[in-house]
Amino acid sequence: MDSPWQYSTIHNSACKVIEEQTLWGQTVCRVWLPNSDSVVRIPASGLIPLASRPSSLTTDHIAYVAAAAKVAEVLEGSTSATEGHVLLAPMESNVIPLPHQIHALSRAISGDRVRYLLADEVGLGKTIEAGLVMRELKLRGLVRRTLVVSPKGIATQWVAEMQTHFNEQFQLVLGDDIGTLQRLAPGADQRSSAWSMFDQVIVSLDSVKPMDKRRGWTAERVAEYNRSRFEDVFASAILNPDGIETSVDHTVARIRDEIQLVRESSAIYGISEEPDVQTAERLRSHPLPHWVERMTVGYLNSHGGAASRKRSWWDLNWPDGQEHRKAVFSAREADRLTDATLLNLENSRVRGLALNLPQVAAGQPLPCVTVSGLPASISGLWGLFEIRLQAGMHQKTQLLHIPMVRRGYVSVFLSEEGKLFLPTARHIWDALQTAEAEVQATLGQDDSITAHERLQIAAEQAGQELFDALQQAHLASVNREEERGMVAFTSRRKAIERVGLPEVRQYRLARCATEENEWRHELQSARQIVPEIRSLLMLRIIKGGAQ
Repeated sequence: MDSPWQYSTIHNSACKVIEEQTLWGQTVCRVWLPNSDSVVRIPASGLIPLASRPSSLTTDHIAYVAAAAKVAEVLEGSTSATEGHVLLAPMESNVIPLPHQIHALSRAISGDRVRYLLADEVGLGKTIEAGLVMRELKLRGLVRRTLVVSPKGIATQWVAEMQTHFNEQFQLVLGDDIGTLQRLAPGADQRSSAWSMFDQVIVSLDSVKPMDKRRGWTAERVAEYNRSRFEDVFASAILNPDGIETSVDHTVARIRDEIQLVRESSAIYGISEEPDVQTAERLRSHPLPHWVERMTVGYLNSHGGAASRKRSWWDLNWPDGQEHRKAVFSAREADRLTDATLLNLENSRVRGLALNLPQVAAGQPLPCVTVSGLPASISGLWGLFEIRLQAGMHQKTQLLHIPMVRRGYVSVFLSEEGKLFLPTARHIWDALQTAEAEVQATLGQDDSITAHERLQIAAEQAGQELFDALQQAHLASVNREEERGMVAFTSRRKAIERVGLPEVRQYRLARCATEENEWRHELQSARQIVPEIRSLLMLRIIKGGAQ
């Protein structure tokens, strides 16, 4: 083969041949698929030269990847290296948050774990704060099922406020309802309990707290009562019941840290009864819904689906045959139109379009495009890259609760003279969110390879600062996790030492030591960092159709 980069007709993807073998008259190639980062063996007859394929970088594909990278950048926590988290919940809610509520939301989601105690005074909107945090987690794909345990007197208020302010449907379950639902639940295992019948439940505190005894009840009936109301709740909600002791220790340690922080910093944030209309409007007018719309439409039109514009909504046909009629991407449009289907980042399929974006292979024909709205003086090579940090690659972490993959995105622009202009690159990326990139021609294979190499070198130079920031954030998370873990295991051992029975004490100490060794092994693995750079888009920006 003339070039190691080929096109696999079996996987419909560019691939790199890393080994070729002829056995009993059959030629077999071992190839690397960059989009799935996997190595497979396929017959040589399933490969064709990459240059012989029409460029997949069509106008719709360019719009899809350019918008998807913007969405992914928001999901990773920022819109640029200088801005903080972009809050998604205020964009979708029907309430204008107060300044301290926005601050609480930002702080609650800024850490690796979302464990937050909202303890404002009466009337300062703790329900709104909790609803904002819940919506934020759902939009980011971190939460699918929600359980609210509240005093009986305000349970119905919770249902009403979640519906009014956040368009969230919750099922209210009171004490007498639990027994009925338990009888209606199919089967007797935990996966088919009453708590698994609904994804979002509000239940009164009295309904689920366990009891020691009750007049006229046998011990077996009391045990059954506690199981159906208390134990099943947490069996359904907690994925790792073996880690209860560790979780409690972590929570105690975190509360101690929070108390110390409050003492040192006095007031965490100022309380205001007046909404910050300017900040709220800035959040609600963020272009994220437009990016999600452009990403979805571009993907469908470039991957075998179809998107048809109908007035202010879309009729969408996905490649697998699924359809969405009267689809909109803005909560305001969904409220205005009757029977509209709102597609946002809460939809796992839409959110998945921004993850694992396809890469541009070396030697893949690169398009020459014109972008309306750009100054006539802009001409050169433009590229969009994903900077990725991955840790703990050789094992799946079970005891650590920190992200093992961190991503950032950088765009580069090389002028005709070979000079690197990062502000111009960002301007082109922003322009691609509203303007169409019209493909005028395609570079030859040699020119495409040269352009790929030049942009790759420029991206490595421009991405150094971004990778350093990702690495610093990751190591800081690992250090915090180490501090929490040491406090948790120390507290756990002290608690075990108070156990009276020697056999039980020795068993629990041995189990604690085993888990601590596993935790330290995972912690050491998390410190091993692997950098990666992925080319997502590469274009030749031309003036008025001149190559």
